[in-house]
Amino acid sequence: GIYERVKSVGLFVDPKNIDDIAEKILYMADRTNHIALVENLKKFSYTHSWAQICDEIIAVVNRVQ
Repeated sequence: GIYERVKSVGLFVDPKNIDDIAEKILYMADRTNHIALVENLKKFSYTHSWAQICDEIIAVVNRVQ
């Protein structure tokens, strides 16, 4: 669920894939890419409060019962 909300904000790395890790490090090492990533993060405004998380957990529990 959360990936869909944040996928445009930054980079996602497969921690088990050495080539993917290297590719993302090289991408971030480029100054232009780094600046763009930082700007994306600054614009990101999604919030997910503990109250919302608790409501979601309660909804799941209620469905299971």
